This record gives sequence, structure tokens and C-alpha cells, in this order.
Amino acid sequence: MLEVERPIDRQVSAYVFSNDETARAAGLGMYGSLVKYAYGAFTGLYTSDLGMISDEIYSTSSSNEQALQFRENRLQPDNGGVSNIWATSYEVVYHVNLFLEKISRSEAVSTPLRNQLIGEGKFIRALLYFYLVNTYGNIPLITSADYHINGSLGQRTPEEVYTFMLADLEDAYALLTPDYLTSERIRANKWAAAALLARTYLYQGNWSKAGKYAQEVIASGAYTLVSVDEVGLNSNAEAIFQLAQNITGGTNNYDASMLLEVSPSSKKPYYAVDSLLVKAFQEEDARNKSWIHEQITTNGDVYYMANKYKIRYGIPNEKKIEHLTILRLGELHLILAEALAQQEQLEEAITQLDIIRKRAGIPLLKNMNITKTKAHLLDLVMEERQRELCFELGHRWFDLNRTGRADAYFSSLSYKDWQPTDRYFPIPQSEILLNPFLKQNAGYK
Repeated sequence: MLEVERPIDRQVSAYVFSNDETARAAGLGMYGSLVKYAYGAFTGLYTSDLGMISDEIYSTSSSNEQALQFRENRLQPDNGGVSNIWATSYEVVYHVNLFLEKISRSEAVSTPLRNQLIGEGKFIRALLYFYLVNTYGNIPLITSADYHINGSLGQRTPEEVYTFMLADLEDAYALLTPDYLTSERIRANKWAAAALLARTYLYQGNWSKAGKYAQEVIASGAYTLVSVDEVGLNSNAEAIFQLAQNITGGTNNYDASMLLEVSPSSKKPYYAVDSLLVKAFQEEDARNKSWIHEQITTNGDVYYMANKYKIRYGIPNEKKIEHLTILRLGELHLILAEALAQQEQLEEAITQLDIIRKRAGIPLLKNMNITKTKAHLLDLVMEERQRELCFELGHRWFDLNRTGRADAYFSSLSYKDWQPTDRYFPIPQSEILLNPFLKQNAGYK
């Protein structure tokens, strides 16, 4: 009489981790939590907010105060985008922490599957912290699911967060295999962990390790460059790790849904491509023709629409044609080029840049009379990253800040109210009210 059946509306953790099948389903839930909300961190906001605060896109609405704060570098701690990125990211951190605690203690789940799921969980957690620490700077490093502890944590320095991230990624790299567990590239494998290690070591200035992991992914032969028209396609040959939206919905991916949206009244995109990015492309560049679409409004004004993802909506309950790309081979060639240039291996760096330039259909550096110095090669790497990685989760914003170029560049733009402290977003005011141990970032009231 005292036995109670499992509730039908939720899973009991002891049951979830009692066998391989239920544990596997719980692992999939981590990925689902990344795309749980429309306009969360990985469902539109990183691409839009970081795109606006740098020089990729802008809101075409003069009354959109939240968007104007990003474009003009005058963010307020109560900005909705600032708060939503934080909240939706830390919700997934909690989900992953809880999952890792439960799966690590489970003796009912087979060892190979347990190792696989732990590796995936650590990869996802590192991915979340990579974006959080580069967006907000000093952040809480939450490593458990105990809300009594988490609610009163202070902040850790970026160096401390990076140390934790790298440990997670090294564990994931050791635990994961090169195989994908599904027909789509929407779950982390060893090469996804290696790619994120390459990116993270690059940001840390560890050129040898950044180059090592980038070269390892490239040399694996598991990935090949596709045409510029195909980089957003579901599980294309270049994709290393992508995020899929819920198959039951009609949204293709939220970046496409947002960037391809056109106002029914004005016939202009809600978010237009900044002229600074348009001018960064040569006319014959295949990326210019494929990724930026000219949209002319009825009153004669010309707007350019981001067209890297080309399908706004899919068919409910059918596999989506495009997925949100998180890691791809093109970025690894650029990481390797930068790492080589930093180590004075200039000819090798040119070779990597030319791989990207050849696909774009623009002149190869090896055939041009360029100044072959470390400084000039690094400038060329940044120019290529601006073109190649546009509209992909804020690479441009992070690149300008991590390389020390942001102050001079943003100060030169008349529409920006740039201060050096603008490198990081403010800590959301709502979070400071909830946790008095959090301190606001410098430069914000």
C-alpha cells in the first residue's frame, strides 16, 4: 500500500539512470535544453546581439531601444538580451551539472555509454562557459546542481574559468570517439571536443596547442570543405557540430528565423547587414554573393539581408534542411593559420588562408606580392575571419576583443559610444538582486 507509482509528468532520476535506454534519452535532453527557448543564448541571441554590438548587423527599427543599446555600445544591466543570454545559459549549466552528477554515480548504465555521456556533458558545459566567459568576463563557475550553494556563489576570473573549461574538454576528448551516434552531426564526438580545444587554446594564446588540435581535426580526414552555399546544411561534410531545433516545430533554426525575417509593412529585413561588413568582401567573393542578399525597399532605400542560412521555416515533424552550425572545418583552417603566423611559420599560414580563399574564389595570397611579416599575416587572418565566420555566434566581437583591436577600431566609429570597459556585457541587474555576492562589471552602474 505504501508503494507509489512513478509520476506520469516527470522522470524520477533513479529511474532515468537505471538502464542504458533511459540514460541515453536523458543525455539527449541536454542538447534539447540548449534550444529550449526561442531567443535564448543559442537560439538567436548570440548571433544577433554580438552581431549588433560589433559591426555585422543592425536593427532597422529606430524605436528598438534594446537593439540600439547593442549597436551604440551603451548597454544597460536591465537589457533583455543581456539577461536572457545569461539566464538561458545557466539553466543549461544546471541541467548538465545535474546530469553529470547522476550519470557518474550510476552503476546500472554500461561503462561505454556512461563514458560517452559524461564526455558529451563535459563538452556541452565547456561550450556554455566558453561563450559566457567571453561575453561577461568574471562569472560564477557553477559546477554542481546544489542550488543552496549556487545561489550564493561569487564570480571567478576568466583565467579560472578557462582552466575549468580546458579540463572538461580534455576529459571529453579522452572519453569520446570519432563516431557520431546519430545520422546527423548534432551530438559531440572526439573531433568536436578537439575543435573546441583548438579554439579555446587560441583564445588563451597557446599557439602550439591550438595548432596541434586544429591540425588533428584537419588531418583526420573526417571533414571536407563544401561550397559556400552549403555551409548551413544539415550534417554537411564540413560540419563538425551543429544544433538541431525541435523537429515538431516549424522553425528551421532560430538564427535563420530571425535574420531572414522581413517586415510585412516596410518590406525590409528586421536585421540588416552593416555596410562595414558588406565592404569587407570583394565583389567576386562567392561568400558575398551567397551570404549577403540585397533587399530593396519600396521607398528606394537599400538594405542587405544576412543569407548564410537560406531557409527560415521547415515542415513540422520532418527533418530540417539546415541546422545551426557551432563548429566547422573552415574555422579550423583559420585557427591553424593564426597559430602558425603567431609562431612565425608564415608560408604555412598562407597555405591555410589560401584554402579558404580558394573556396571563396578570390586571389590566392601565394600568387600575390604581399608583405610577409607576422603582423601583416595576422591582419590577413583577421580579415578572413571577418568574412568567413560572419553571422555565426559572434566570432567578430570576440576576435576584436581577444586580439586587442577593439579599442582603436570601435573608437573610430562615430555611432558608437565606446569605452574600454565595453569589452564585457554588464552582469544582469536581475541576477545581482537575486545574488548579493555578484559584483557589477566595471563601466556599468
